[in-house]
Amino acid sequence: MNNWNELESELLERLGFCGCGAPDEALLLIHDLLVHFENHRAINYTGSFEGAEWEKYCKDEKESLNKVLDDNKEGIKYALFYLLDDKGITNHGSSVPGWVEDTEFMDKLKLYVKKLALEAEE
Repeated sequence: MNNWNELESELLERLGFCGCGAPDEALLLIHDLLVHFENHRAINYTGSFEGAEWEKYCKDEKESLNKVLDDNKEGIKYALFYLLDDKGITNHGSSVPGWVEDTEFMDKLKLYVKKLALEAEE
């Protein structure tokens, strides 16, 4: 890498993110999530998949992941903006979040959410 801008551009391109808004926050989120996944995988849990030991392991894992998410709220916001832009659902014009571009997708999503709400009422 010749410079930090090239490194950032390469990382953003690999993720499908543009450089508008807060790309550093989105990259920090991705970094922290991947480190969390590495650490979780490195634990090599060998106990039973039931009982108090398993419940503690699951609780600790959930708390650890929630901390990553709580610490990266701005990154989550921008990662979602970039995802929607990359998929053509929104158009960001000069900056994200922009506006809804794919109204067909939006209409289908509204229908889906309405169906979920009706099911929840049953």
